[in-house]
Amino acid sequence: VVQIVPHPSGEHFLSHSADGSTRLWSVHSDEERNRFNLQDSTVFSPTKDRLYLGNNALVELDIATSQVTRKFVGHEGPVWATAVSADGQTLLSSGFDGTIRLWETASGLEVFRWDDRPCRGLAILSDGAAAVGHCESNTLLMFDLVQGGSRSLGTSGQGDPYGVALSPGGQFAIASETGGTFIVELATGHQPPIRGAQISAGPPRV
Repeated sequence: VVQIVPHPSGEHFLSHSADGSTRLWSVHSDEERNRFNLQDSTVFSPTKDRLYLGNNALVELDIATSQVTRKFVGHEGPVWATAVSADGQTLLSSGFDGTIRLWETASGLEVFRWDDRPCRGLAILSDGAAAVGHCESNTLLMFDLVQGGSRSLGTSGQGDPYGVALSPGGQFAIASETGGTFIVELATGHQPPIRGAQISAGPPRV
């Protein structure tokens, strides 16, 4: 198993495996609920029982039936990263073709397209107005999902990019790559040094 993706409800989760499968599990039993053969990037819809899967195509699947309910047509080649907004209305994707695309989930229509470079990790801020991508050449990019612009948050130069996550308040992004992990302040692009880490005894914090 190379990745675990929890459902927003906490009731089930996905596992990505090196055998090429993506499997849906319940947290209440060890029984497999469903299996999919697409695995490059996966994200749950936060508002309905839908799953967005990217491999050689970007599709929306019904979790219960495994049926494709929508296709997002545009990427030429594998889709490497996906992220969905908190309200479930927009989907962000990046692929081998070097494009990052914003979609309407209800219609499948492309809203914006950026030709910056392919990203291996994507995350949308909680207000849905912007997103961060951890992209090739060790670059962290910020995308304006309202006006369609983008800007660089700087580079790390520590290895191939993996993923990116945002702090609850949207002030910081943390990105991982083969050479390590770094934190970026979104407003300034400043990268504070990481000198140590500790897990809190109370609320789950690192």
